[in-house]
Amino acid sequence: MVIGVLSAVVIVGIGGLTSNGKAGACAASRDATKAGEAIHYSNTGGTYPATVTAMVTANELELSGGTTVDATGLIVTGTGWHFVFTPGTPPTLGACLFP
Repeated sequence: MVIGVLSAVVIVGIGGLTSNGKAGACAASRDATKAGEAIHYSNTGGTYPATVTAMVTANELELSGGTTVDATGLIVTGTGWHFVFTPGTPPTLGACLFP
């Protein structure tokens, strides 16, 4: 019985670590995207990027392994998370979502 209880505690603990890892990965990607916005703005003389793809193509943002941008260039997705880039002056980044 003690082993069963310890196994349950370990499983719950691992689930929490996975959630923390996803949140950390998404937050780091959002931070990198914000930095890419600033670099793009500086490189273009005051124009904000229209898409995440524009920053990647211009080498102003490098996506980490497993992170992708959809065909619209507006949704950034990692393993178990995503956020939305909304163009504007300045652009906005949606919250990290964990579907």
